[in-house]
Amino acid sequence: MAGPLIATNGRARSVVRKDDTVEVGALRMETASGRAWRGEDELALAPTGRKVLERLMRHPGEVVSREALFAELAGENGLRRQVDVDRVISELRQRVDRPFEVQSIETVRGSGYRLRADGGRSPED
Repeated sequence: MAGPLIATNGRARSVVRKDDTVEVGALRMETASGRAWRGEDELALAPTGRKVLERLMRHPGEVVSREALFAELAGENGLRRQVDVDRVISELRQRVDRPFEVQSIETVRGSGYRLRADGGRSPED
């Protein structure tokens, strides 16, 4: 297999391999299977959470609005209102950030959510 391809968005970078694995810092996701890891630890994610995390990982550092996430996921696994996106983000933080004592999923007030381009940092940094 050849080396990874680098997908850029002008500022932040995610690594996309030929086997469609997306990496941002210590986060890695196999998009075909939906399996995700932080370092060596596999993350237990609900299907909607996997889709949101993949969306954020494909565009690290970019703000994704609640409205855009809702438009992509409306009707899936109980997403009936835009406020349900907040619930999915909260669940993602419980599984992706808190056990590892990092903050990678950020709320940008009045705009939406983003994944830190470095994949996360500890709260005291």
